[in-house]
Amino acid sequence: FQSASMIQTGDDSVEFEISIGNYGNKLEKNVLAQASSTQPVNPVYDGTAYYYIPWNHNKPCVVVESFWENCSYRITALCLLNNIVDKLESGIKNIRRLLRLP
Repeated sequence: FQSASMIQTGDDSVEFEISIGNYGNKLEKNVLAQASSTQPVNPVYDGTAYYYIPWNHNKPCVVVESFWENCSYRITALCLLNNIVDKLESGIKNIRRLLRLP
């Protein structure tokens, strides 16, 4: 987190939670609990109209661990196709260049 400013009210403590789908959601019972939320902090009044979180140089760090399907076979096929396209395009450029020569 970089900063938390322009909070409308400072009556209650504020905490931020990061989640990807069900992963990181504290209310979700189907996945393991994680350190996906910041510690509750009371906002400080800025003297004009808003409140902010006084993190200063101690920025919070949260962890959201999630599991993804293995899609490497798709990426490999895509890389092969992209290489074929690049070689075909460079070959066509070379042929066009050679055809222009007298």
